[in-house]
Amino acid sequence: MKADGSAPILVVGGTGDPTTPYPGARHMARALGDGVGVLLTAEEEGHGTYPQNRCVTEAVDTYLRTGRTPAAGTVCRGSMS
Repeated sequence: MKADGSAPILVVGGTGDPTTPYPGARHMARALGDGVGVLLTAEEEGHGTYPQNRCVTEAVDTYLRTGRTPAAGTVCRGSMS
């Protein structure tokens, strides 16, 4: 699954997501390879943090517009309604 030579790929994982468990997001980011998979952690319950969590939304929108990922280890605290 390595993506050597690829531009950084943003992987978003919610710590309380029962549908796509957080360990899977961690695994995916690692499997993509160093400097490629960038994990953005959302400390939220439930499935789907975009666009409900402002921090996640800003990070994803920036990535989609510019290709820039958040700093490695970035954590978005819970803010969904």
